[in-house]
Amino acid sequence: MILSSPLLVYAIKSVKQSFSPSTDLLAQMETFREIMNDCVRIGLDTGASSMQRLSSLSYQSLRKMHLSSSLPSCYYLTAISTAAGMLVSRRKSIKRQMPTRDPYLKRPLLVSCYNFKITDDGIYPVLGRKKAANEDLA
Repeated sequence: MILSSPLLVYAIKSVKQSFSPSTDLLAQMETFREIMNDCVRIGLDTGASSMQRLSSLSYQSLRKMHLSSSLPSCYYLTAISTAAGMLVSRRKSIKRQMPTRDPYLKRPLLVSCYNFKITDDGIYPVLGRKKAANEDLA
């Protein structure tokens, strides 16, 4: 897809690739999925859909619920942001009188725009304090 404005042209490309993560990375992905679903549940229970309100309601409780996980805090913030987007989209659908279901994630997922270790060999997600995954994502 190519988006253009009078002075700039942006090219956006999406690639789908097969990937088999290690057990450590798969555990982190499963934890992130649980955090996302907990955040969505908190948003549905309280009626919060804005990023600021959802963050203030859920951040501390998510950290306590997932105390044993070693995910960096940027993954919690990304989960809250993504859940807020899902809740806002659901709220818009309800306002337009479209049938909706409660949003949730089924598959393990790990999303972040921070903490990637980039080397000559490839791109590696950071899973904890100065600990990067062994698998190349590229």
